[in-house]
Amino acid sequence: MNCLLINNRLSGVVLLLLIVLISFYSCKKTEEESFEYMVLETDEPVLNGGKSHSSVELSARILFKNNNEISEQGFVYSVGPNPLLDESNVVKAESSNSSSFSVQIKDALIPDTTYYVRSFLRTGNYLVYGNEVSFNYVKADPPELNSLSFSQGTWGDTIVVEGSGFARTTDYNAVKFGSVHANAIKSTGDSLWVVVPDTLNVFSSQVTVAVFGQPSEGSLSFTLKAPEIQSISRKQGAFPDTITVKGSYFSFLHTRIKLADKDIDPIEVTSDELKWIVPFSREEKAEKLSINQFGEEFLVEKEFKSPAQKLDSISTDEVWLYDTVTVYASNIDFSRIDNFKVLVEGIDVPVVNLENGQFSFYIFGYDNYGKETFDVEIVYYDGPTRYSRGEPHSMLSFQLRHKPFKFEVVSEGPYGYRGRFEGKVTGFSGYQYYYRDISDGKQGEPDSGNLNWTASRIPRKSTIERGFYIVFPEDMTPGTYEIWLYSYGRVSKREEITIVPPEITYVESPTHARADASFEVKGNYLPPGRSNLSFPNSSYYLKHIESGRTFDATNYERDSYNVSEVIGSGTYKFGVYIDDLPYEYDKSLEINDVFTFEINFDKSKKSYYAWSGECFGFTLNDQIYSGFGSGEPLAIDLNTGVTTNVSPMGAEEELKLFSDYPYQSFNGKIYSILADKVYSFNSANETWEKEPFEFGTDTIYTLCRVDNQLFAFAASGNVYAKGDSWSVLGNYNVIRDRNFRYGLHNDGKIYFVNRAGIHILSLDTWTIIEEYSVQWQRDLSYYWTGFHCFFVDNEIYLYYKNTGSTGANTLIRKFSIVTNQWVDIDPGYLPGDSWRYLFVNDEYDNIFMLNDGFVYSLNP
Repeated sequence: MNCLLINNRLSGVVLLLLIVLISFYSCKKTEEESFEYMVLETDEPVLNGGKSHSSVELSARILFKNNNEISEQGFVYSVGPNPLLDESNVVKAESSNSSSFSVQIKDALIPDTTYYVRSFLRTGNYLVYGNEVSFNYVKADPPELNSLSFSQGTWGDTIVVEGSGFARTTDYNAVKFGSVHANAIKSTGDSLWVVVPDTLNVFSSQVTVAVFGQPSEGSLSFTLKAPEIQSISRKQGAFPDTITVKGSYFSFLHTRIKLADKDIDPIEVTSDELKWIVPFSREEKAEKLSINQFGEEFLVEKEFKSPAQKLDSISTDEVWLYDTVTVYASNIDFSRIDNFKVLVEGIDVPVVNLENGQFSFYIFGYDNYGKETFDVEIVYYDGPTRYSRGEPHSMLSFQLRHKPFKFEVVSEGPYGYRGRFEGKVTGFSGYQYYYRDISDGKQGEPDSGNLNWTASRIPRKSTIERGFYIVFPEDMTPGTYEIWLYSYGRVSKREEITIVPPEITYVESPTHARADASFEVKGNYLPPGRSNLSFPNSSYYLKHIESGRTFDATNYERDSYNVSEVIGSGTYKFGVYIDDLPYEYDKSLEINDVFTFEINFDKSKKSYYAWSGECFGFTLNDQIYSGFGSGEPLAIDLNTGVTTNVSPMGAEEELKLFSDYPYQSFNGKIYSILADKVYSFNSANETWEKEPFEFGTDTIYTLCRVDNQLFAFAASGNVYAKGDSWSVLGNYNVIRDRNFRYGLHNDGKIYFVNRAGIHILSLDTWTIIEEYSVQWQRDLSYYWTGFHCFFVDNEIYLYYKNTGSTGANTLIRKFSIVTNQWVDIDPGYLPGDSWRYLFVNDEYDNIFMLNDGFVYSLNP
């Protein structure tokens, strides 16, 4: 007997108060008006139980009813309080005009569980809930099974189990066919829809149902339908024929083919069709064909016939690497087999030209080439393709013999470094050669390399002889060598060859020592020309005799060489290094240029690596002072080349020697201006000193020596002069905001330079008397900097470069103050590293260029 504990959550006092409030509200309505809201009371649940069924009876009353039509009414229940219509179990009652309604819950309920219930009704405008009650469901009766919708079927069929006590939620109903679980797809209290599982593996089974773990007391019998055979596509066949059996009630999981006593997995199965591949047979056979399911056999054909499949012959029994062998066989259509392999010494090799009765394969990929015979086996697999998981089975097998191995030399020596050796080989099953240096009795360990087949030979064609060539590797430097071929355990005879040193017989001197100058070179046994001739063991070079500096030579055209860096005017040697040994042209090359080598300096100093194309410097007392940005300035002694770092700090933390400020030499010192202050650099003690003068708000854009005075030109038009001390010379509109970047004095005139060109200022009248455009030879993507502007012998030299490159396109422009004309000096690539260069001119109007650890003088 079931037990029920009831808690009514609406006490009598609360209910009475609710009735009084609604009555009071209704008194205010007119007689024509009805109540706007309905009021529900949920009655106490009643549990009916017995062995044949279990149910809960629920009822409710409508305490106040208006004229709105009720569209639906019933109860919601759940295992949590406050059940809602859209989130809980719902049992609907029939609609009527009665003021009460009731239902029975026939679904199986969870044992030992408290349920919460509320009544509800819905009108066109409102959803009204009644009060909540609860009950405790103690124990459920087991489900009862009455019948199946049909007792015979097949996998995937849906059957209906009729009975009582089922859970409305399908997951709570555990259905089994014997020991095999089945899926319930739909449930009511007395009906359960179930799918026959694909894994059911017996013909007869008992159907049982357990609800909340409580099994049914009885079971119902179900029988799988046995396979029915209708037809077979062919009654005879040979591997790899596909045979189709048609019928009913087949299963991919359970239905198998049996040919005599051999089980065969089908390649495709549907409920009414089964396909399988005839296995390979070395003998002619007539065997029983049947379908096997659950250990029972169902006859398909009494005598299925298979012809004998065997090897007839092979095209050759002597081979080497890449040879093609053709196999001829009876009753085998190789064009339809995609699940077989050819194994040579156990290694899979390529197959081609598959036809009915024959196919070909390449001798390729096996490891033990040194053997005199090779085992060949043709295997097929159970699966539909060679990459399936089927087991391998042998079809055909035979042996091949290795062809004889011969080697002869075709080319004639001697050979040059990186030269080419040619030969022929017969019976060679590899691609490697070996060589050993035997010069002067050497007997070192052999090295190996790969052969290159000549273009006239196609490796995968069977030929008696094969041509090959060897381009000698870098480590085969001039000397005498043994060379031989090794064919995986078989060794050819050894040949002796000689590699002779290169001989340079002629070098044409270039007209100048820059990268656009070419060297025509002739000789014997020279390393071959390339875009870049810097092999690990060889390189062409140009050596400057005086400094000992060498530069790589690059070959752009046959027998024509260029160098990217040279030192300038001087005496040179041209040669080639092989394995660190120089082979030089026996004559020297005299080269003249605008640059002349002066002295080496130590380029390891820190500030050298801070240079850029805008770097500049100055000379004082045979010392070159240079620096840029945050790099420490250098002091280079023009007599000894000794280089020292100069402290960049002065009275102001920001001041750096020769950074982007106006500067000029005057009376043995270098003057520079930072903001409104003047500093002078004394080379004797290498310190900056602050002068007792300030420019205030003026911005100084250039300094210029004028006889015994130093002039400072400001953007405001003010001009300051220093003799023994600083003073204001005057204010001149003609120089205001002109941004002159450099000023050079000559014969009562100052030649100002800026991007626009040359501007000549008369010191007599303080007016601009002449102006000359720079007349750029190339487009304005080039720029120049005034710091690279020099005044020598009545001529102004202006350096500029292309900012879009690494300094490759550079020009030095020369302006004559006598003829007032521009002349270009095109240095091409500047000597040394093409982006670290520095022009300086001293108080004596000498021009020097610093680059890559060298000091050069400019001889325009």
